[in-house]
Amino acid sequence: MKQKKHLKNLIKAFAFVLLVVLLLWGITRLMQPKYYFASQLKTPETELWNEFYALPKNDVEVLFLGASSVYCGVDAPEVGALTGRKVYTMASSSARMYDLYYMFQEALRFQKPDMLVLDMGPIRYETYGFDRIYKRTYDDMRWSSVKFEALKGRNAILEKPESLINRFITLLDFHTRWNELEEVDFMPWKYKTIERGFVPCNDIAKGISHNQFDISLKVNVDEMGLEYFGRIVELCEKYDIKLVLIRVPAIAWSHSWNEEASRLAEQYGLPFTDYNDEMNYPRIGIDDQTDWRDELHLNKYGAKKFAKVLSEDLMDILKEEQ
Repeated sequence: MKQKKHLKNLIKAFAFVLLVVLLLWGITRLMQPKYYFASQLKTPETELWNEFYALPKNDVEVLFLGASSVYCGVDAPEVGALTGRKVYTMASSSARMYDLYYMFQEALRFQKPDMLVLDMGPIRYETYGFDRIYKRTYDDMRWSSVKFEALKGRNAILEKPESLINRFITLLDFHTRWNELEEVDFMPWKYKTIERGFVPCNDIAKGISHNQFDISLKVNVDEMGLEYFGRIVELCEKYDIKLVLIRVPAIAWSHSWNEEASRLAEQYGLPFTDYNDEMNYPRIGIDDQTDWRDELHLNKYGAKKFAKVLSEDLMDILKEEQ
């Protein structure tokens, strides 16, 4: 009799603990920011990771990797249609080359692309200390050794390092978001405004002037970024992936950055196309009055124009490989 009573109490205790865990999990999911481009946060990381994990295995032949200028500027469905390849854009807002290395590692857990097209914009970033950048990049990534390594290294260079427990239990960070909750916080996490990692934006910025030919603009290249660029090269060599370097059209670019990216391309023997330079930018036919979301990103109209030229160049590279 005592044994039955003891077992009954154990079952009740287990049910209570399970209920508490489920309740905390539900509250944590509710309070954690959902990065949808249609929300007030205006960044798509939650949606991008959800879409990526929903892909069938080995469903990506050409993978684009970069920051927000890539998920806004590379129309993956259009490039896929024009090249006949399965294309996916993996990008995160303000991502550094460090982040791109771990995002690429995560991609390789599920996909085996033949080609990686890496945007060289992040070589210009020097600051790694903003916690909002790494949280939105990694919070929706699945837990694995890749995520643990990325967070461990990223946390060490934050302005204010935190305990990694905050990334396991994000409620510790976001428990004060009650007054910020909006409709998307209560919707299923599969809410979709993107396709193959591309974020089509209807906004049209006014007063944009593409002035990338100004030789007076200078940049200090991020030394840590150079290290992780080298690691991306090594990963491509390890998995026999063709690495192609580009810079998508963007106002925040200059001859100085072009020279550094060109130097790296030459050092590693890689093809590099800067779509902001005097030769390639005119090929795209971008109209400054209609084709920019803002000074950093193309909108969907500019991205469609860019996709045509980008696809032509990729097809030339693919033909050379055959």
